[in-house]
Amino acid sequence: MNSIPNRIELIIKYYNMSYNSFAKSLGLANGTGIKTMIDKNRNPQNQTLNKIVNTYPEIDMNWLRTGTGQMISNLPESLSGNDDLTVTAKQIINQLDINSLHYTAMLEKKVIDDRDYHNSITEVNNNNHDKNIASLLKGYKSLENRLETKLQEVEAEVTKQIIAKLDHDNINYREMLSNKLKDDRDYYDNESNHVKNISNILEGFKTLEIKVETYSKAASNKVVDQMSKAIAKQNELLLEGYEKITSLENDLEDIKTYMAANFELDKMSKKKSKKIKRLNPKKNNI
Repeated sequence: MNSIPNRIELIIKYYNMSYNSFAKSLGLANGTGIKTMIDKNRNPQNQTLNKIVNTYPEIDMNWLRTGTGQMISNLPESLSGNDDLTVTAKQIINQLDINSLHYTAMLEKKVIDDRDYHNSITEVNNNNHDKNIASLLKGYKSLENRLETKLQEVEAEVTKQIIAKLDHDNINYREMLSNKLKDDRDYYDNESNHVKNISNILEGFKTLEIKVETYSKAASNKVVDQMSKAIAKQNELLLEGYEKITSLENDLEDIKTYMAANFELDKMSKKKSKKIKRLNPKKNNI
């Protein structure tokens, strides 16, 4: 067991404990710290080592720190070489467990050494493998170059055929364009005649518009003249009516004056009649 974490793991296995139970026996909350220390092969603090020895006094501190000596410090001398038959079965079993753990550690070291040897052999094989891969890549590169050359040849031939096809299509397109231009020219010629016809029609409309305007002006003058005469006649009638109304108003004033005079005369006549009656009472009695 080459490191302190490995020896602590051996102690845990010796007492057949889990990381949590071992940590709690030391007064720790859980076994996470112990497991991390063992997995990452980190040396614990002196405080942790003292807790282990204080909790398990049979563990030899020198062995725990350096790996020399025996894990259990208080083994009877009979287990160290004497044939004392007073050794208890429990002590024998404990020693066997310790030996078993040592053998297990030796076996693990052998497995690690074998793994390292296998890795070194694998590295040699990997180098040969890399060489083979390099050869394959070189062959692929050569094949790729040949394929690229062939593709360039095929591309040149295809390009040549495409250019020939484009030239042929270009000739056809030129011919089609020429025919189209000719058709368009004929159409525009017909269109020009059509424009001339429209121009003549517009000119006729213009002439007709001038004539209509002339006739409209003449008719308008005639209508204005007739309207002027009608207005003059209406004014004459209005003036005549006004004169008649004025004459009637004068006659009405005369009638009013006459009636007023008659009213006054009648009033005076009645007063005179009453006065006469007062002067001739006898005549009234008859």
